[in-house]
Amino acid sequence: MKKFIIFFASLFLLTIVSCKEDEPVKQKIVGTWKPVKMVETNVTNNTSVSDTYIYSTCQQESRWVFKEDNSGSVWMRDDTYVVCHTKFESNLTYQYNDKTGEIVIKYLSNQDKGKISDLTENGMNLKIEYLDTDTGVYNSKTYTLVRVK
Repeated sequence: MKKFIIFFASLFLLTIVSCKEDEPVKQKIVGTWKPVKMVETNVTNNTSVSDTYIYSTCQQESRWVFKEDNSGSVWMRDDTYVVCHTKFESNLTYQYNDKTGEIVIKYLSNQDKGKISDLTENGMNLKIEYLDTDTGVYNSKTYTLVRVK
C-alpha cells in the first residue's frame, strides 16, 4: 500500500511540475543584420507624416552588427550617385534592455536612443527617436532588419 501511495504522490508532483508554464525564450539582438525597409515619421504641431522606404539591393548590403560584449558596427551603403557606395561607417557600443526593448547606441561622435520591437530569431524592428527641443519636431526612423548571421 505504501508503494501505491508513493507512486501516486510522485505522479501528482510530476504533473504539477510539468504543467508549470514555460517562460518564452528571449531572442537576442546579437548578430549581423541587414535593413530591408525604413519608415520615417515626423510629428509637428500634432500632425504626423510617415514615409516608407523599401531598401534597394545596394542599400540591403548595409549591415548592423551587435556583438555579445555590447560593441558592434554599422555600415550603410547607398546608390544615390548611381554607383553603390559606402554612405556611413562607424564602430559603436550599445546598451540594450531585453525586458523593455530600450536601446542606446553610441557612435564616435553621437548617440541614438530607441527601442527594439518584434524581435524574432530572424528579424526585428529598430526604432530610433529624435526630438528637436528647439522646434518641437519629433522624428522617428523604424528600420526593419533581417538577420544575415
